Amino acid sequence: MATATRDRPVTALVCALAELLPDECSPGLDRHHVFPISAGGYPDGPTVVVCDRHHPILESMARRVLGGPRRCPHPPGTHRYPDGRETCERRLNSSP
Repeated sequence: MATATRDRPVTALVCALAELLPDECSPGLDRHHVFPISAGGYPDGPTVVVCDRHHPILESMARRVLGGPRRCPHPPGTHRYPDGRETCERRLNSSP
């Protein structure tokens, strides 16, 4: 995701999630596509301005709403067994 100031001018220099989440915003701002390009959205489609700290949270919420699979959050080499990453992702995506 490119920074907001590089692609298009940001009209409101404030994170859209600033008042909804308890932690402080980080200084960098990103544009998050409301309809992700990977899910058939357009590059020129509507976007939401979020800070670097809240962007992953917004991505996670979008995956939940759009029904996309959750990826293993651990860095490569963390799992001890060859199929550890797949097991982790299967556990993340199983119904509660």
